[in-house]
Amino acid sequence: MKILFFVSMPFPEGGANTRRIHIMAQEMVEQGVQVSFLIPFARRYVPKTQSIDGIKVDWCYVPESTSKLVYKNGRVRFWVQVRSRLLALFRLFQISLRDEYDWLYLYQPMIDGLLAAIIARITGHKVWSEYVDRIESDKNASLSTKLFYFTWRIADICVPKLSTIICVISSILEQRYHHLAPK
Repeated sequence: MKILFFVSMPFPEGGANTRRIHIMAQEMVEQGVQVSFLIPFARRYVPKTQSIDGIKVDWCYVPESTSKLVYKNGRVRFWVQVRSRLLALFRLFQISLRDEYDWLYLYQPMIDGLLAAIIARITGHKVWSEYVDRIESDKNASLSTKLFYFTWRIADICVPKLSTIICVISSILEQRYHHLAPK
């Protein structure tokens, strides 16, 4: 079995969720599963392709020429993220056509996860989605935050319907996604 993780996180370092996914992938490798990661963005320069703990990792990012072009006030610029995510989706399409995976794993899928799920289903692959959090809208939020919430909401409704398996971490999320995708 071959599993492709399509995740937006600072792999292999990062917070608790990154460590959990890294450990989960390592255990799969130990059981003979071929695991690879496709990550839409890297916060620092890394080789485009690496092998980490037996896991093939592909980063799809815009190379840094100067930090001012990539970062603004310590945050990654919006258009750099968009371009990196589009590169990742294009790479996913190429990988899908070559049939390099059986399952596509999406972690807390956003709008790029929705597009990834569509690509996977069109090319005959199974989708495994995991939800660990619920994002709430703030009525006083900025326009960009409202746009983020709107796109997340679209993905939140559509991805479960495209998924073969949905994993959740709470009974509240279980009820929510059972309602959205009863099968």
